[in-house]
Amino acid sequence: MTSCGKAGTTTVPPPVAVWTGCYVGFNVGGGWAQATITDGVTGAGLGTVSPGGFIGGGQLGCDYQTGLFVFGVQGMIDGADIKGSQLQPNGLVTSYLNIPWIETLTARAGFAVLPSTLLYVKGGAAWMRDNITTTLGGATAGTGIITPTGWTVGAGAEFLFLGNWSVFAEYNYLGFGNSQVSLIPPAGAGIPINFNHNVQTILVGLNYRFGGPFSPNY
Repeated sequence: MTSCGKAGTTTVPPPVAVWTGCYVGFNVGGGWAQATITDGVTGAGLGTVSPGGFIGGGQLGCDYQTGLFVFGVQGMIDGADIKGSQLQPNGLVTSYLNIPWIETLTARAGFAVLPSTLLYVKGGAAWMRDNITTTLGGATAGTGIITPTGWTVGAGAEFLFLGNWSVFAEYNYLGFGNSQVSLIPPAGAGIPINFNHNVQTILVGLNYRFGGPFSPNY
């Protein structure tokens, strides 16, 4: 006779929190930006510069897994070689933009679609360095430096392999809104310009995860 009680039921164990713990790693990829420049006095348009180039650096963070959901914080510091130039509408002056570094501090939220596969989104604060130069006839007409604060959102996927190692790929959008900088010429007073700019990055990276009290022993 077949039992109709609960004796034949099977209890599904809760998912193992393999993502709980802290990590450190490095990343490489590419970045591109767009900066729309206007005269700080007259408001006249001075064109758009769209630089692009290499980006790479490191990250560290900590995650906590509850069920299939993973929450964490992350800091990332990247050096960059994002450069570009564009002739202004006047046909005489060329604008150059160089971004040498980018930093972000973000929160992450993810879902473990498999024990070793995490899909996540991230968002938080961003900082970067802008080096701006204008030239006239090949000679420097003005230079300026600014370190704006902005915001970032992104999404990616991370995969665990070989015990405590994980690899990830992600896309990030960084917005910095309107900034003003004074271009200092070789002689004379500074020239104020405004620019509205953003940066996009695609990164791949490798993390070493130290694990935590709820992680399995490898």
